[in-house]
Amino acid sequence: MVAGLAWPRGPAPALFNAYVLVLGVAALFIGVRERRLGKINGGMLILSVLIVLRFFDMDIGFVAKGIVFIVLGIAFLLANIFVSRWMRRAA
Repeated sequence: MVAGLAWPRGPAPALFNAYVLVLGVAALFIGVRERRLGKINGGMLILSVLIVLRFFDMDIGFVAKGIVFIVLGIAFLLANIFVSRWMRRAA
């Protein structure tokens, strides 16, 4: 079992998820502050993986899981378009 994929009793999974969440948000904000698309994408990737893993823990259908993948893909595209335009204007 991968760490944090199940919800056994105790604070360890919640602490692990909180750590990964803070790591992703920090990478995202550092990337925005430094205007580095790679760090922004890294932060988005960390957050997306956390969302997808938590989502697969839930007992829902394949259609809903597919919709989450599509929405995350669209979010990546829109965020990259927005950041690229923002970086071009600032340069």
